[in-house]
Amino acid sequence: MPSLSRRGSMVWTLGAACVLSSCTIDEGRLRPDSGAADSQASDTALDGTLDGTLDGAHDTTGDGVPEAAADASDTADVADTAADASDTADVADTAADASDTADVADTAADASDTADVADTAMGPDSGATVAIPAGTLSAGEVTYSVAVGAFELDRTEVTVRAYGLCVAAGRCATAELTGCSYATWGAGADDMPINCVSWNEAVAFCAWAGKRLPTEWEWEYAARYDDGRTYPWGAGAPSGTNACWNRTSGPCPTASSSPEGDSKLGLEDLAGNVCEWTASWFCASPPCTSGSERAYRGGNWDLTDPTNLRSTQRLGISPDLRTWSLGFRCAR
Repeated sequence: MPSLSRRGSMVWTLGAACVLSSCTIDEGRLRPDSGAADSQASDTALDGTLDGTLDGAHDTTGDGVPEAAADASDTADVADTAADASDTADVADTAADASDTADVADTAADASDTADVADTAMGPDSGATVAIPAGTLSAGEVTYSVAVGAFELDRTEVTVRAYGLCVAAGRCATAELTGCSYATWGAGADDMPINCVSWNEAVAFCAWAGKRLPTEWEWEYAARYDDGRTYPWGAGAPSGTNACWNRTSGPCPTASSSPEGDSKLGLEDLAGNVCEWTASWFCASPPCTSGSERAYRGGNWDLTDPTNLRSTQRLGISPDLRTWSLGFRCAR
């Protein structure tokens, strides 16, 4: 829109003042009326001035746009411009919000994808957990009851494949994993339980996986659950199908005794295959708050006495030692 002059508006205001107080125009300037003798000339001059002023009120710039309408149009244009800017800002804010939401969604998706890749690399069972409801354990080899909160426990023992992911991530060591007989690391069998690991190496793996070692009471409660069974699968003695035991050639692939040897909640290999580290200190009369040995549970592949596979069996060993018969699973 062309720029409109305010001069017409000022003339209109001054002209109106002349009508009320009887003024005359002198060389473009206002002066007071000099008397009645000049009234006719004054009226003539005033008529001309008013004619020009009224004409100017209609169109002072010659562009065909009345001044008052132009001013209103200017105001409307400013309001429209402000509204357009506000709308643009709203659209930008909405786009920014959508972008932020997309960023959050992308981050969550990336984290989910990373977890999916890890789960896939570990295999269909290794790394999967079973929910254990809260309850009370009447511990088999002690004379008191233990309240156990709800937790999750790995369905299987940690495999060579899963441990290898931790090694690749630079969080787990391998220097001494082949220092014992029947070591599964480097044997070319990814679905075997990792063995020959120290307590500290087990702790390091579980931390890398976002988990921890179970306490020995959590472990026993998961094995016996709510009916106080003798073995994870029930009351019957170990056989060749429900446990990997009474062997001379090393451990078995994880879950090879499933489903016959599964616990009531579906946990595999809690008896036989490899014994399992726990987070607890070991002592003859628990509870134990310190000590020189860590408790381990579950029996292993080279045992020949079935009573050593009972879910109540408690044993301890120095956390620095490693053996072919000892592995672990994680909890959270």
